[in-house]
Amino acid sequence: MPTLTPAEPKGRNRHPADELAELRTEIKALELREGQLRKLIRSLPPNERVGDQYEAVVTSGMRTSLNFPAAKEHFGLELEQFMRVTEVETVKVVRRA
Repeated sequence: MPTLTPAEPKGRNRHPADELAELRTEIKALELREGQLRKLIRSLPPNERVGDQYEAVVTSGMRTSLNFPAAKEHFGLELEQFMRVTEVETVKVVRRA
């Protein structure tokens, strides 16, 4: 088993599963706050997007993406030759009862 290097304050001895669950909760809160700030910044005129340390620069562009369900419906089995299967591993944390 690899040696863990905890990135937490000294004096706390937590199991990695508990720390991971807490970290994911914090990330969700941070992502929510990020969304709020992004929305606010986009609503500001450019001259009001300058802070003491950073300036927010809003850019826009176009992105092309594939509508996979429509492509699969249109091309059927022919599409499978362009598909690849990759193995994925996930870590789920579940609150204990």
